[in-house]
Amino acid sequence: MQVLRVISGDHERTAIDFQKHYRLPMVHLMDTDLSLQQVYNRDGWPFLMVVDSNGVIAHKANNLVDNEARILELLRTLKASPEAAPIRTVDGTNYSAETLRRSGELDAPRVQDRFTSIAAATDGRVFLVWTSNRNGNSDVYLRTWDGNAWSANEPLAASQADEYDATVVVSPQNQAWFCWTSNAGTEKYNIFVTSLDRLKTGEPPIQVTQSDDDAMHGRLACAPDGALWIAYFKWQKNNAGISRDKEVFLRRLENGRLSDEIQVSPTDVPSYEDHTDPAVAVVGDKTLVCWSWDYHQPKGYPSDAESPTIFASAIGKDLRPSRPFNLSGRNIDMVPEVTPQGGSAWCVWDSLVASGKTSKTLFVRRLDSTGCKGEPVAVASGLEHICSPCVAVGPGDRAVLVWCQKQRDSGWELRKSDCAELGRWSEAKPLVTEGNPRYSSAAFDAKGVLWISYTADTEQGRRIQTLRLE
Repeated sequence: MQVLRVISGDHERTAIDFQKHYRLPMVHLMDTDLSLQQVYNRDGWPFLMVVDSNGVIAHKANNLVDNEARILELLRTLKASPEAAPIRTVDGTNYSAETLRRSGELDAPRVQDRFTSIAAATDGRVFLVWTSNRNGNSDVYLRTWDGNAWSANEPLAASQADEYDATVVVSPQNQAWFCWTSNAGTEKYNIFVTSLDRLKTGEPPIQVTQSDDDAMHGRLACAPDGALWIAYFKWQKNNAGISRDKEVFLRRLENGRLSDEIQVSPTDVPSYEDHTDPAVAVVGDKTLVCWSWDYHQPKGYPSDAESPTIFASAIGKDLRPSRPFNLSGRNIDMVPEVTPQGGSAWCVWDSLVASGKTSKTLFVRRLDSTGCKGEPVAVASGLEHICSPCVAVGPGDRAVLVWCQKQRDSGWELRKSDCAELGRWSEAKPLVTEGNPRYSSAAFDAKGVLWISYTADTEQGRRIQTLRLE
């Protein structure tokens, strides 16, 4: 029996965190715009569908508990033979051997590069990190542009442990900092950081968290004085001992010392209010954290928000988070990215909009430490999926929005929009339309050159790619 988990309306990065946290070795099927759900299940979740070996739906149920005996009897009836089909495990996921034969991965998996992050120093260097399975499991790699050419791929965190979801930032002092998630040295996932200087001297990475129940989605921002802010979320056990509640935290790394852990997500709401996927930026003397809150309108909180909503909070010198304010409203909003521009910041996120036919919209909104500045702007809409949107800000506070998108019945495209005066964003223009570009990241260097990283399908698998736009 092949088990598939259908992920409705969500995002790959969030889905991978869920898969790793619950140690689910099954195939995960992304249903980003709910198109599969709309065909097979309109009665809500949880939902179970049993399909026989001929592809015929043998059973559907929403009430799983009362149907357990019937489902087990059905599975016994459908069992074709007493012989088990060959199963192969590839990078933690179980596949039937026939599936891998069809995909050409029976002997070895295809290279899959994902989750790029790029940052530029003022001295001409550019740093690029990403997640890959080149070593047979999930690892993190680094590549450096020295002003003339890219270096060879270097392992940043490549061991038998599971390392993924790396990011890079460069401080005003031109120190490159790297962050990733790993279960190295423990059964739990934790957040690790290191600097280029530490890498050169062979010092071990700094373990930011000592999580009892998995920490994930680490993100970085540098203050003007070179201090490093690290945001992440941790899975928590609720009163019933079930590992499902999530909270957002922040720590400051300064002169080699970590501050105490700051809980950014509010403590005056019920524990079932999940908070995930933080992004962090330094704006003036405040540190802004944006995140996705699975919102059910706790007492005293805004009434114009619903479902997963993007919230933000500002942390000052007293290290106390301000009361959260919402950037989005009643759509399913997730995986924000936030980038400073002058005395404010841009936040961009992926939104599932249910108006007519459900589709994805890319929103961007300006904010500062006191609240939102202007209304959300829809830069792209009516899409099947959106991947890895980000804002890059260059010399003269020029802002550019870069993302990958997929329209129905067509392939992926890498697109760009420029911010004109008064916060208006230009019509999106495609930059790359071949190879299904995904997982983009962008940064300006000191000369105003825009660097974009992404991954694309090649004959050698999904590989890292870069663009350099003068």
